[in-house]
Amino acid sequence: MTCKFITGSRRSGKTTKLYEEIFAALSRGDKAVYLILPEQATFYHEKNIERYRQGRSVWNLEITSFRRLAEKFVPTPVLSPLGQRLFLFRSLSQHKEDFQSFQVRDIPPGLVDSALSAVEEALLNSLTPASLREKAEAMISQGLNGDLPKKLQDIALIIEDIEGRSDKGVFDGNLLLKAFNTRLIQDSPLKNAILFFDDFSDFTAVEYDLLQTLLSQDTPLTFSFTYQPDNIAFRKVVKAMERIESMAKSEQRQVTRDIIPPIEQEGPLSYLANNCLGGVEPYSGTIKEEIAVFHGSEPGTEIEGIAREICRLKEQGYTNGDISVNFRDIMPYLPHIREQFPLYGIDYYLDDPVPLQNDPVFFYAASLLRVAQERWSYSSVFALVKSGLFPLDSGACDEFENYCLAHGIKGKGFYGLEPLVYRNEKDGEDIEVANKTRNAIRDFLLPFIEALKKAKTAQS
Repeated sequence: MTCKFITGSRRSGKTTKLYEEIFAALSRGDKAVYLILPEQATFYHEKNIERYRQGRSVWNLEITSFRRLAEKFVPTPVLSPLGQRLFLFRSLSQHKEDFQSFQVRDIPPGLVDSALSAVEEALLNSLTPASLREKAEAMISQGLNGDLPKKLQDIALIIEDIEGRSDKGVFDGNLLLKAFNTRLIQDSPLKNAILFFDDFSDFTAVEYDLLQTLLSQDTPLTFSFTYQPDNIAFRKVVKAMERIESMAKSEQRQVTRDIIPPIEQEGPLSYLANNCLGGVEPYSGTIKEEIAVFHGSEPGTEIEGIAREICRLKEQGYTNGDISVNFRDIMPYLPHIREQFPLYGIDYYLDDPVPLQNDPVFFYAASLLRVAQERWSYSSVFALVKSGLFPLDSGACDEFENYCLAHGIKGKGFYGLEPLVYRNEKDGEDIEVANKTRNAIRDFLLPFIEALKKAKTAQS
């Protein structure tokens, strides 16, 4: 069986060539055909295949992604992001005495996030507890006795905990793909299938493991890569093809290449296609009336050019609803948009994601949990009380906060039944008001905290 590469520049027809090979495989009708894509590209290709098929059968074709293919053959649940955090919270609690780097006391949210980030990176790179410990020992033997070797051993301990719950599902998508690879090795469910890949520039470590297994089982694989030999922007693609070719040859696979020649085009569209990944050559041709190319030394200059063009279009009768401005990465341009568009009198809607942590309802709910997690710490209680949604007058909150700061009230001082007795008459403190405010906070929060302690699951 062969391993084939179809390569070509943008708009060269390489995807059309891939489709032709897919329909040729479908016409034989004896094998299942899979087109494997990045998750976000599947719908686009489904529409294209439908337009392109011209009445031809697609009965045996499945357009999918690595993850969806894994879910088909390994029907096991994957933890949600909340489930992952709750699992890590439990793991950190159970192993707090065993950790060397993670300082586990009250387990603040930041520690869970830090552990999750480290675990995700390890799983993404197919690192096992044994390989992590081996790396840590090697670093120590070289005299590198900082925090990193300790952190690697802590991550190894957490991953062992994660692997120990395999009978209840998998922790994340990387472990799902790993389980899928194990299924491929054991049962070879895709041995008689034909696989095509498009829209990838590289693969993760777990995906490379899957490709290695598929290559070892004589499954025909065809890869379509966007590639221009003289453009350094495609160096990741070159490395990916070299690695796959090396894997194929190690399995005694024949490797073939179908290079689609570029379509010779001129004009601004061709210029944009050839330079959109970092081209710096200035455009010197004649620009059509429908296309304008702006050159700027920095994002602010580009936004100024866009603003002037929008004003010109509006003078010609276009409305705001007729105009959109699109960016590959909007973040460098955001401050300039907010500064310059109002100067040009341009009203605009900005599709700017707002972090969930900034939503007042989410912040209020998170603060409720934080009070329980941090055992009525001063900062957690007043983060909740001053959230703007707590049913207490803001003036009373401010006065009670000053009282707590002056007398060091925290923990049991918030939820205890004994009345507060500290009083500084010089500062005009009213002990009755302080007790009334404290009792209102305690009576509101205590039933929730007690119910939370008894809960066995996130749902309860």
